[in-house]
Amino acid sequence: MRFRAFAILFATLSFCVAPAWSADVQKGIAAYSIGNYEGAIAQWQPLAENGNAEGQFWLATLYSNGMGVPQSDEIALKWFRLAADQEHAGAQYNIGLMHANGWGLDMSVEEAKRWYQRAAENGSPEAQFSLGDMYDGGWGMDRDYVQAYIWLSLAAAQDHSEATHRIKEIREKISADELTAAEQGVQTWMDKLEAKQAKKDTAYAYSTTD
Repeated sequence: MRFRAFAILFATLSFCVAPAWSADVQKGIAAYSIGNYEGAIAQWQPLAENGNAEGQFWLATLYSNGMGVPQSDEIALKWFRLAADQEHAGAQYNIGLMHANGWGLDMSVEEAKRWYQRAAENGSPEAQFSLGDMYDGGWGMDRDYVQAYIWLSLAAAQDHSEATHRIKEIREKISADELTAAEQGVQTWMDKLEAKQAKKDTAYAYSTTD
């Protein structure tokens, strides 16, 4: 069993807005949390087949890790892609992770970055950390401490502990002007993410009153 999605499972739990989850998704999570994978599948499979992004994400996670079902990168990717098409940040991050590690996909730094970017812009702290790490290390791109600082700061704002540590290291590498630019970038992205979340909340509020 390859526990590859655990890092994003808990990140997704902390990032997603609880009211947007249906009762069935939450029942599946309750079953999953005690190792009742069959019970989780019973809740998530119908949701996934009916187009629910959360159901698709969680079902894909079970297939990715071989929990209650035979491990299958192919099936996991199918459901991750369907959720990602609905801008599910956790699913987008996982596709990037699969590209980064060559799990069921060709290993590609460029594709990993592209998917991390999408997920980061949708608020995934794990994706924000991974993107910041790539900029900090110059993995598949030119090293850019300003961009690294921006994305690591956004992850740290969502309590990503390792991101907090890395920010301190970057502060020692960049100039005062770069730090000013980085902090401005952090605020710009925080404003964008807050606006995006507010839009999602408004859309959900209208959907529940129909």
